[in-house]
Amino acid sequence: MVLGFPLLGVLFSFPDLTGLFSWRVFVFTAASFFVVFFIWAFNGLCGLREDVKNLRFKYLSDGLHKDYLLLLLISLFCSLGLFLSLGSMFVWPLIFIFLLSFIYSYPAKGLKYRPWGGVVIHFVFEMVCFQMGWMLFKPISVYSVCISIFFAFLFSIGHMHHELIDYESDKNVGIRSSAVYFGKKKWAMIYHFSVFLCFLYWTILFGLKMIVWWEYLFFAAALFLQMMTFLFLRSKSLKDDSFFLVNRALYRVYYFLAGVCFLFFKIYV
Repeated sequence: MVLGFPLLGVLFSFPDLTGLFSWRVFVFTAASFFVVFFIWAFNGLCGLREDVKNLRFKYLSDGLHKDYLLLLLISLFCSLGLFLSLGSMFVWPLIFIFLLSFIYSYPAKGLKYRPWGGVVIHFVFEMVCFQMGWMLFKPISVYSVCISIFFAFLFSIGHMHHELIDYESDKNVGIRSSAVYFGKKKWAMIYHFSVFLCFLYWTILFGLKMIVWWEYLFFAAALFLQMMTFLFLRSKSLKDDSFFLVNRALYRVYYFLAGVCFLFFKIYV
């Protein structure tokens, strides 16, 4: 699912089926996979001492530093080499993404330890990733920036929900995330309101005729279902964290179906 976010720029910009199934898209997808892998490995390396105390990661151990470091180096060089094969214009955005990862994950000092820090990092990350995918076929434009803001909003909302999932473990190891800072109940309200704001922004883009009806419909429907599902599960989730996982599984299905419908209409309409 995370890999889908870097590919969104491609899905909005590809001209036809020939372009979608071209070698450039294949290389971009592989490169994006290694970027996501780099971020995962770097974040894991920096936060291993805290993650081993998280019950969701009970399979981890302190001896994984070398494994994380090896995976980090492999993914770093693979992503850099693949993006270079697509053009030098991808190098600086890629370096910026690596910098964002460092700013977010740096032990004890990174923005993951600061209220709103992780949300901001995820927002900026998705904006950059979307533009990289967009650049594969088209130059950056006002339209691409406006669309990327929507998906950046969506991606950062996903991070807000992950902070709810990790609330207890973050609190126990001293990570001052937004959820820990505001409290689970208040952060759940902020998260729910953020989903509504994202829905409102998408509606404004439709009202300004920047997106067509079917582009609006599928993602608006997913957002609406996300809001309703969380509203239904909210009281249970605040008492039992497992319901946050249920909510996450459901909204992932909503957006997967929205993406499939979007792709079908883009190809055939």
